[in-house]
Amino acid sequence: MLRATILFLCMLPTLLFAQNNKPISGYLVYLLGKDTTMAGYYELKGNQFSMEVLARPNVSVTKMKGTLYPNGDIESAEGHAFRAGRDPQLIANYRLYVRDDSTFIEQQQPGRTLTVSRFPGRGVMTNAIGAPFRYFIPFWVNYAPKGVGDSLVSGHLTFGTNKKYIIKRIAKDQLYVGSTVTGMMTLYLDKNGMLKSIDAIGSSWNVTALVTNKLDLKALTDRFVAQETAAGAVAINQADSVFTLLNNTSLKIVYSRPRVRGRTIFGAVVPYDRFWRTGANAATRLVTDHTLIFGEKELPAGAYSIWTLPSQQGWTMMFNSQANVWGTEYNPAFDVLHVPMQSEQLPEVIEQFTMEIKPARGGGMLNVIWEKTKASVQFQIKP
Repeated sequence: MLRATILFLCMLPTLLFAQNNKPISGYLVYLLGKDTTMAGYYELKGNQFSMEVLARPNVSVTKMKGTLYPNGDIESAEGHAFRAGRDPQLIANYRLYVRDDSTFIEQQQPGRTLTVSRFPGRGVMTNAIGAPFRYFIPFWVNYAPKGVGDSLVSGHLTFGTNKKYIIKRIAKDQLYVGSTVTGMMTLYLDKNGMLKSIDAIGSSWNVTALVTNKLDLKALTDRFVAQETAAGAVAINQADSVFTLLNNTSLKIVYSRPRVRGRTIFGAVVPYDRFWRTGANAATRLVTDHTLIFGEKELPAGAYSIWTLPSQQGWTMMFNSQANVWGTEYNPAFDVLHVPMQSEQLPEVIEQFTMEIKPARGGGMLNVIWEKTKASVQFQIKP
């Protein structure tokens, strides 16, 4: 089953927007490090939009069209996604519609029962209508606030709720957009006010993007299919877990493992001096059945999300009682414990993010390892 992701379209209340109604079209290419991970064509004429988006790994193509309300909210959308290749395979059909001030999304997969999800209100995006659309946001420039410093709030339909989505103009040629789920990213505009590039480093996606007027999507699709046929698809963020028994204490870490992919990680992909989910996707989670002692501080038995604060002056690990949250929804009000970490530089690049629990005197060592950095914290187990 294809993991539901995010559809980006234009939105927000009519009285707050300065809509310019310019026809918009072009190609948007996303890069994760040196790899092209997504590319597609978008078009907006009046209130009618259409998209064709190529995504990898497990190369898929999604086609969708729909209608926007005069204020930019999504009124309707329909389309389908299929696995690309010599023998294309349908992944799902999608349909979105608004009724009684709620948004409904239908998803039909081959051989499965039709699923219908209901979300309160309307919004800019949703996590239930096809994988690639979380990235395709050129329409926003037609609806964004015009005054520098002005911001607007709309909805992000996700996890069964309608979360706030913010669009703020931080300069004549820059917009700052995002939600607590997506994280924030910067959109750069050209001299005509149209989207030119995107910097999403530090957001949930840690990607960059460029707009171009020419791109052979079919040729690019064929190339990606050939590459994955020859070498196999490599997951961008691999789900994993670590389980250890130390002195009759059960310790488990559940996390996702991103890869370097030619990028500078610490100080760039993972900014210094701001919280990090310590991995990718959902926040990393620790479960312990005994109390752990860090220095003179105790962490009672239970489940916690793990966050870190990388810094050139030293790392800090935070344990948070909200154990099951998305990796950009850190709320420090629920922190249970902060502990300093020791960090060191490694001689060689560690391509895939790794977490370890190693035995140590009276307890263990929790290690965070990626790129050329290893950050560690030692703990004891309470008798």
